[in-house]
Amino acid sequence: MSAARALDISSDRILDGLLTLMSCHGAIRAGQRLSQKEMSLLLSQLEEMNLSTNCPHGRPIIKTFSYYEIEKMFKRTV
Repeated sequence: MSAARALDISSDRILDGLLTLMSCHGAIRAGQRLSQKEMSLLLSQLEEMNLSTNCPHGRPIIKTFSYYEIEKMFKRTV
């Protein structure tokens, strides 16, 4: 294979794709059970990071609820 046709792995696009793939494969899946300790550790690690509020696919990773919304979910609104 000639040098001109060799894959340039330093390309930002390729690197971004690889990192996205790695993050998805290492993600916690829906329905996966976690211990209280694992959940606490994940939240602690998340607080330390300077991240987007969405995963690479656009799904939100953080959701903020108002007190009213929480009351409404549990049918406690008057």
